[in-house]
Amino acid sequence: MLACWWSAASLSHAQLFDGKLNPFKNREPSGPSSSRELPPGAADITFVRDYGVPKPQPLFGPINTIKGHEVKFTIGAQTNVQGMAVEFLVRTRPTAGKILILHNRERRDTATVIYSADPNSAATMDSFTFAARYPGGKYSNPMRVDIKIADASALLMVSPQKVDFGELMVGQKVEKKITLSNRGNAPSTHRLDLFAPWKLISPKNGMISLNPGQSIELKIAYEPIIEGEASYFLQFGSGCQLSGKAIKPFSLVKEDWELKYNPKTGRREVDVLVMNHSKRPYEALLRTSSRLNTAANLYTILIPGKENPVKVYLEPEDVAAFDGALEVKIKEGFSVMASVFANIQESELEVEIPGQVSQEFLNFGPVTAGRSVEKGIVLRNRGGELLALEGEVNPPFRILSDLSRQMIPMEKLPLTIGFFPDKADRGAADQILTLRTKNQSKQIRLVGNALRPANAPRDLINMSTFSSRGSNTTSAVASGQQQPVVTVAPTAPVATPPGSGASFPAPAFDATSAPVAPTPAIDRPPVSREPVPSPDRIRPGQTTVEKIASLSREEYWKKVSPFGVFTEDLIERDLAPGLKPATDFELLKATASSLEFSWTAPKGSELDSYEVEVRGQRLDAETGALDSVWAPYPSVSYEKVGRLVKAKITDLAPFRTYEFRVFTIDLNGRSSPPSLSFGTMTTRTMDWTYIYLSIGLLALGLMVWAIIKIIRDRRGEVYRSEFVDG
Repeated sequence: MLACWWSAASLSHAQLFDGKLNPFKNREPSGPSSSRELPPGAADITFVRDYGVPKPQPLFGPINTIKGHEVKFTIGAQTNVQGMAVEFLVRTRPTAGKILILHNRERRDTATVIYSADPNSAATMDSFTFAARYPGGKYSNPMRVDIKIADASALLMVSPQKVDFGELMVGQKVEKKITLSNRGNAPSTHRLDLFAPWKLISPKNGMISLNPGQSIELKIAYEPIIEGEASYFLQFGSGCQLSGKAIKPFSLVKEDWELKYNPKTGRREVDVLVMNHSKRPYEALLRTSSRLNTAANLYTILIPGKENPVKVYLEPEDVAAFDGALEVKIKEGFSVMASVFANIQESELEVEIPGQVSQEFLNFGPVTAGRSVEKGIVLRNRGGELLALEGEVNPPFRILSDLSRQMIPMEKLPLTIGFFPDKADRGAADQILTLRTKNQSKQIRLVGNALRPANAPRDLINMSTFSSRGSNTTSAVASGQQQPVVTVAPTAPVATPPGSGASFPAPAFDATSAPVAPTPAIDRPPVSREPVPSPDRIRPGQTTVEKIASLSREEYWKKVSPFGVFTEDLIERDLAPGLKPATDFELLKATASSLEFSWTAPKGSELDSYEVEVRGQRLDAETGALDSVWAPYPSVSYEKVGRLVKAKITDLAPFRTYEFRVFTIDLNGRSSPPSLSFGTMTTRTMDWTYIYLSIGLLALGLMVWAIIKIIRDRRGEVYRSEFVDG
């Protein structure tokens, strides 16, 4: 019966919403009563006070929230006494969320409600009921609270919506900023990942979190690694179009490069041309295929606006076919790749004459008639193919090696050649050794001198044999030459010259040097003379045999050098009557490359100058004969102290014998008769190999001694005696 009464009382005092029964609708409230929607997380309390009999009545405000979010609002109850303690109880719970009531200790007639909307619920409305219990055990009618639930959504806006990074060189970088805003009613969390050539500078980790109404600034870089246009659509909210264009900083003039043989370096090589289109230099890294080498090692500098050569080559011993690549790369990441190839290197015959400066001339020197001497040359197949070889030479020279087999690639083949003069042969032998391959022909001039045996009578001389052999062969070699070629070189002593005009020793020289103008006196200006002997001063071509045959015995011996070689003057001189030659020669100093000697000048020769001649070789263009001649030597400096004249001759070969003579030259350029000729020798060069080896051995010995001393000093008894016991 009591329960029925309580239910009736509760219904009589119930407050219904949305136009339903309201016990206070005919009364004028003391304060305003309003109902308005509030933003998420906030609520109002509306108090209605009755000045009549107190009627407990809980009051509340309308609630709005978002799925997945919490909202706090306050509920209250009407009391007659201020500060009366009221207890709030939940009668029915919400179905689309969770609820929690927190009592207010400062104002006990109110409480805080926390409502969490379920993010996975499809409901748009939710409600719960609560009641207030007053002191004395009185309960109010259950009151219903309606909650509007809105879907949570973030609205992202990008500004600007188009960003053009412009035109860049590959490897360069430019940065630009983009603003991202959240204009929705829910927070937004995204991860932004960009791929080359685009790069996110800020935020670094790519995580973007925005609450409603919040903005962030994105910093994006464009760093192209290949040429061409690039674009990317940034898919955030309204979106943003990124665009840019990349051009090559440098490029190859052409893609394919063929290695060609360079006879100067003895290897196959090519210059790969790289054009730098930019306005700044680049330091480029060079990487090549195996077998391929670069002259610039690892790095090279590409000069702006120019074609930069990058030399690549194969080792001289590498003659096989090749197909590889050269990569030119800068640190910014851009690179170009050049294709480098080579066919099998064609075979080419190379001739090396050991101990000779010229590789086209082999001198056997003097050989007693009836005897023989052998010398060797080295043939090399410079190529990657088999090489068939043929050789021929006329007597008295012979090929002693077998040339019947083919030479394999890069093979070195020693070739022995002999000089076999007959007992009746005398004088110079001059022949051409011809070596032939399929596409090539090499000619080597062979020269020797047949001497009369010591026990042979002087009238038994056969000059016609050698002259007939040499005239036909050597003329072919010298054909096409317009003027004589003079070579000045050291020579070794030869046998004693013969006693008759019909026999002579042949010259034996191998270095090259052309005669130049006579050296003037050092104490006065030079006399104006021809810098090089003119053709009219050079004696006409004539074989040595013919020259000797036209001379008397006395004339012959006047032209024999100190070492017994028949030698003629290269230039004709205008002799001055009464001008005396130099005398009293003395060697002062000899080095590996120079000689210094002195002589006594004639009386009254204070204004005269001097000219030194050296015995050398001449290749006559008309006859092809190899003649010994006296030629002016250019590298001479003079010093006069009274009548004592010192001459220093430089640019000489080490450990070689030379023959000199001196002319006195007056103010008019006329010469004295030649002085007595004399011979001398330069010294050996210092061999630094043994010096370096000795220093290295000494340093190694000191190192071993130091190590042994350290080990001994580290022994226990020595350590204790020196550092512990002391």
